[in-house]
Amino acid sequence: FAAVHGNRSKYDVNSDIKINGWSTIVGVGAENEHNGGDFSWGVFYENGSGNYRTYNDFNNEFFRGDGSLVYNGGGIAARYENSHGVYTEGSLRAGMLKSEMTDALSDGENKYGYESETAYYGAHIGVGKIFSLGDDSDLDVYGKFFHTYTEGDSFNVADDEFEFDSINSDRLRIGARVTSNKENKFSTYYGLAYEYEFNGDADMTAQGLKAPTQSLQGSSVMAEIGLNYQPTPDSPWSFDLNMRGYAGERQGASFNVQATYTF
Repeated sequence: FAAVHGNRSKYDVNSDIKINGWSTIVGVGAENEHNGGDFSWGVFYENGSGNYRTYNDFNNEFFRGDGSLVYNGGGIAARYENSHGVYTEGSLRAGMLKSEMTDALSDGENKYGYESETAYYGAHIGVGKIFSLGDDSDLDVYGKFFHTYTEGDSFNVADDEFEFDSINSDRLRIGARVTSNKENKFSTYYGLAYEYEFNGDADMTAQGLKAPTQSLQGSSVMAEIGLNYQPTPDSPWSFDLNMRGYAGERQGASFNVQATYTF
């Protein structure tokens, strides 16, 4: 399987930050019958890049900072669904995140940038149940919890030492998705979800002085619509197109295209 994901988002922190990015994921997996249910697993490689903007005010001077992000990593994922439509799923991932920024700081005469490279680790667990709504449609009700940890880093700017603390993100997502026309080569789905970030605090010190905390804590809502295409019932290929919109702590939109080959 392989997927491409694009997003354009704005996050409501002390000074709003806007991020535009692309990410890809490729992997292999297997699906087998187990104890009357269905067990699937996969291993994957992930890569992403993006750019972001910040808006800063210093000594009555207003200036914009521009940054870029690149990450590379990998992970494993698994899911088991029993004969009653109840499923559990989980994943583990790890990689490296590189960040560069220009015009991040100003001393009134000069502007300075920085570079940082840190490791990240993530995990998620989810539970849900699929209810049949008829011969060709169903309802998926789920809850998922996501945890991400990013290591801290330190660097010097104009002979001053800056330190980023490590960041923990803990998100809970509760939602539902309806899929229809499952027996056709074109099936459609749409859904709604509520998401709450419990943590997401980013702290920094400059020469031992603490800067204001940037926090992603808060609520967001997500609406999605998607289309799945399988040319024939016996075709090894299937394709999925997904579009999402966000409001609340996170605002913006994303889309995802995935191709799967089964053999």
